[in-house]
Parts: sequence; structure tokens; C-alpha cells
Amino acid sequence: MIDQLTPSDLIDYNKIFFWEHFLGKKICKGIFKKSILKSSKKIEKKLVSQGEGKFIELERKNNLTAEEIKENYIKKGIPVVMEGGAKNWKACKKLTPDFISDVYGNDKALLLEPKGAPENITGENFEYLTLKDIVKNMKEGGKKYTRFHTLFEDHPELREELNFEVLEKFWPVNSTTRYQLFMGGKDTFTYLHNGLNSNVFVQLYGEKEWFLYPMSAMPALNPDCNNSPYKGCDFNSKKPDFNKFPLMRYVNTYYAKLRPGDILFNPPLIWHFVSNLSDSLALGYRWIDLSQAYKKSKLLTLLHMFNTKPNIFWTLFNQKADFNKFLAYANGSYRSVKKEEVLHRNTSVKDTKKPLGP
Repeated sequence: MIDQLTPSDLIDYNKIFFWEHFLGKKICKGIFKKSILKSSKKIEKKLVSQGEGKFIELERKNNLTAEEIKENYIKKGIPVVMEGGAKNWKACKKLTPDFISDVYGNDKALLLEPKGAPENITGENFEYLTLKDIVKNMKEGGKKYTRFHTLFEDHPELREELNFEVLEKFWPVNSTTRYQLFMGGKDTFTYLHNGLNSNVFVQLYGEKEWFLYPMSAMPALNPDCNNSPYKGCDFNSKKPDFNKFPLMRYVNTYYAKLRPGDILFNPPLIWHFVSNLSDSLALGYRWIDLSQAYKKSKLLTLLHMFNTKPNIFWTLFNQKADFNKFLAYANGSYRSVKKEEVLHRNTSVKDTKKPLGP
């Protein structure tokens, strides 16, 4: 994965983004008017000179050793697909939407889109559904999609279906390692975003496609500095709007189609848009490696320490929490989410109480 813009190309852009974190976009537009214009022209000239962006398929490898993964991909911050790396796992044979519905169907899921998305302009929209309801919606062709779900955290027995000999080639299991479930129907997708986590993504059921962009694509995407660990924008890789994002026409797109049993390594701070090609179920095995994140972007790694939605202390003490709550913080809907969560918890408790006998 090649960065089309060098650190020297991004000096002014990074300076403006840094101050936007603390002062806000409106004030920065006034203070840095000349710098913004200079930076925009410099970046546009550099990208346009390289011609239209190329469509590049990610490397697909078999039987990579831990040393090869570390030296060739983790240290270099390069994504790669281990083709069929999990095809013999118990999880790939056992975990299906029907199984999740039958065994864990009463577990609740928080569903929300990032603030500014067409479905959630104000950031206030969200809902709690059971996993059973989500599977039912999938079968009916609906668009309910649970992301970052803590099913594997809540039910440790499910982790016995995974192959840790493979997972630990990337990162050893420790107190901060997270396991997240992604389950949604055909044509559901996740808006373009990046995060500080490194991610091993295991496709357990169905097919999914990933569109990835290097860190240097950030000026072309023009994301808001939202004081959150979740940085995103509404660029749709499958239906690109080059009127709204004109410089994305010149940014290379890296692509991977994942089939059941494929494993994708996604390094920290790589921009990615993910779409389900069929009903899909997948596992995200995540960790934070600050040294690798810092190599990708000193700016975003340092700003992470000064986030307010949520702040670094809340983040440290809630590393195992549903990541949708981090997103709710960024959306400004965290308090509403917590109230609804308490309501659902109380309702669930009442439902499980048996009536007294005569």
C-alpha cells in the first residue's frame, strides 16, 4: 500500500487538523485561511499529477508464518488476506446466523450509524434489537446490521471455536484484546472510517468486500475532527461521488473480497469501507499497538490522548465495552443510549421472572 502524499505534503494539513481538534473548524477557517488554501492547492496538484487512482487487489497469501506476518505486514503497516486461513476452524462450520438466533437470540444489540450519515444526520437515532430480530430482518432482506457486538466477550465458550494458533501469529491474547461480531444481510455496509486498532478480520459465513485507502487519503476524504477515536465520512466506495469528494478520483483503491474462511489483516489507521455481498457473519480480533499506529500517523495517535468524546480515561477503563457506545459518544447520543440500555435491561429482568405458584 503506497502513500501518494509524503509527510512534507501534509505539513500544513496536519497543522490545521491539529488545531481544529482544540479550537473547532469554524475558528480554524478564520485563523488559517491562507494555510488552508496553500495546503489544498499543494495536495490537489500532487494527486492530480499522478493521474486517476488505480484499483489494486490486496495480496492473497497461504500459510504465512508468524515471522512473515510480523516483518512483511505488521511492521510495514500493509494489509493482507490469508486465503482460507480459517476454513477448517470450528467457528466456520458452526457459527451461522440461524445458530446465533437459536442459541443467543435474546442477546441485545445496539444499532446506530455515525453522525452525519443520511440515516442519522443529527446523530440521535439508534435502536436496541435482539440478535433474533436482526437475523429475522436479514432473511426478509432488511438493512439491520450489528457491528462491534460483544457476543464473543459475553459468551467465552464461543472463543473455543476459534484457532488461537493462527490469531496469535498476529498478536498474543492479553487483557486488552477484543473480539467483535459483525452480522448483517446482503447490501448492508459500514461507512468509510479508520481507527487506532489493529484488526484481524475473520470471515465466518457469507461474503464481504473491503475497500481500503492509505492514511494519506485523509485530505481527499476531509473528515471532521470530531474529538473521537472514530474518524469517518460518508464517501461510498461502491457509489463514489466525485463532485463531493473530487480528489478521491486520484486516490488508489485497494480491494479484497472475503469468502468463508478468509482472514484479513487491517493495520491501524487504514481507511476502509466494508460491504456485505450476502448475508454475512464475521469476527474482528482487535488490539491496540501504539508503536504501529504512531508510524502510520503521529497526528491521530497523539490526538487520541486528547479526545473528549469519550476522553482517554473513559477509553482506558472501558476497553471491552461495545464500541457502538464510543460511536454514541461521538454522535452526542451517549446519555440517551445509556437510558435506553437501562430500560432494556430492566425489561429483560422482568421477562425472566417466573410467576409465583399458588
